[in-house]
Amino acid sequence: MLAKFEDQYDFIQTFIETDNKGVYLVRHKSLEVYRVLKRSYLNSHDAEALRAEGTFLKSLTAVDSFVPRILDMGQDGDFLYIIEEYIEGQSLKSYFYKNKTDISHTIILFRKLCDIVESLHGNKLGVILHLDIKPENIIISGDEVYLIDFGNAAYKGQKSIGCGTKDYASYEQYMGGTVDERTDIFALGKVLCYMLFNNVSDDFIRTVSEETGKVPAYLINIILRCTEKNPDRRFRNVKSLMEELTDEAMKPSIETIGVVGVRHGIGATYVSMALVRELSLKGISAYYREENDSMDAWEILKVNNKSLDACGMYEAMGCKIMPKLSDALLLKENKCRVCVVDYGVYEEDCVPRLVKSDKIVVVGGDTDMTRSKTRLVYDNLKAMTDTYLILNLSKKSRIECMAEYDGKTYALSYRGRPKHMYQRLLLKPKGSKR
Repeated sequence: MLAKFEDQYDFIQTFIETDNKGVYLVRHKSLEVYRVLKRSYLNSHDAEALRAEGTFLKSLTAVDSFVPRILDMGQDGDFLYIIEEYIEGQSLKSYFYKNKTDISHTIILFRKLCDIVESLHGNKLGVILHLDIKPENIIISGDEVYLIDFGNAAYKGQKSIGCGTKDYASYEQYMGGTVDERTDIFALGKVLCYMLFNNVSDDFIRTVSEETGKVPAYLINIILRCTEKNPDRRFRNVKSLMEELTDEAMKPSIETIGVVGVRHGIGATYVSMALVRELSLKGISAYYREENDSMDAWEILKVNNKSLDACGMYEAMGCKIMPKLSDALLLKENKCRVCVVDYGVYEEDCVPRLVKSDKIVVVGGDTDMTRSKTRLVYDNLKAMTDTYLILNLSKKSRIECMAEYDGKTYALSYRGRPKHMYQRLLLKPKGSKR
C-alpha cells in the first residue's frame, strides 16, 4: 500500500497485488468507513486503465448511486492512485453460486443492471461504454445492483484500452474492431445466460435453445439476439432490449392441455369440456378450443343460440368454448390460464401440433380393438412429452385394464353412451379405491 496513506487508513485486505498494480480494502481511521484504494505504476498499461476509470467515475452523475463514487485521485512518486467508495455486498458470481434464485428475481436483478448500462449509454457528456460487464464486476448489495471496474471503459468513438474478458467480450471488441452500445449488449446477454444457466461458453450458447424446458423461451431468444456475432443483428440499444424483456414478461403464461381420442365417439370432446369445467370450479380460469373438423363447438353454439365475443369464444354448459376459427381472424387476447385443446381423433399429422402442449391427455377404451390402439397411441406420445391416459371403462374391466398402465392413468366412469361422460367425470388415479 502507498506510504502516504498509512497515517490516514488502516489496511484491511489485499484484493490484487503485483509489481505494477494493487487493489486494497482500507478503513478511514477518522471517519470509520471502508474504501477501496487502487494504485498503478505510472509507466504501465494498468495506469492508463486506472486513469480512465477515475475519469469516467468522476463524470458520472445520472447513475452515481449505482457505481462507486471516486473520492480522491492523484500521484504518489512512481504510482498513480485513486480512492473509491467501497460497495459492501457480493459479486453476482458469488451471489448466484450461494443462492437459489428463481426466474422472476433473476429478471429483476437483470433489469436493474440494464438500467445502469442504459444510463451510461445516455450520459450527457457522451456515450460511456463499460466494455467489461461480467459477473465479477457486478455487485449485489441487498436489493440493489452496482456496476464496478471501469478500467476498460471508453467514450463511444474512442478505442477501448483493453479487449475485455474472454467469454464476455464481443467479437468486434476482442478483435480490436469498432465498439458501440451493442458491444455492451453482447456482454449483457452473456451475463443473463450466466444468471440462468451458469454457463456462457460459445458452445453452450449455440445449443441454448434446447434448454426451453428450464426457462421461458423469450429469455433464450433474448440471449441469442444479444450474443449475435454480427452487431447489426443484436438489439440496437438497451432500451429495445428492456422493452422486449418487459413485453414478453407481461404476457400471460397459458398452459395448454392437448386432448386426443383413439377413435371416433370415444369422448375426447366431452373429456375436454369436462376438464375445463373442473378447472373452472377449482378457480382456475380455462377455456376449450376446438382443433378438429367435427364442428361440434359450432353446433353447440347454434343449439344454445350463442354468439362469439371479441376473444372468439362463447359460454355454454359451464365452459368457455372457442370453436375452430380461421387463423386470419384478429381476436382480443383472453386472460385464461389454461387452454384445453381438443384434437379429436388421433392421426399422425396432428402429432407435431399435439406435442407442443404442456400436457397431453389420451382418451382410450377397453374393447379389444380400442385397447391395442390405446396402447400404441399412449406409448408413442408418452415418449415425446408429459402424457396422461383417461380410460373410458366399464366397471367390470377397470381394474384389469388399468393394471397395464403407469401411474398417470385414470379411470373414467360413465353412464350409458360415451357422449354422456362429461356429466360425471370421475378421475381416479391408478390404485384409488374411490
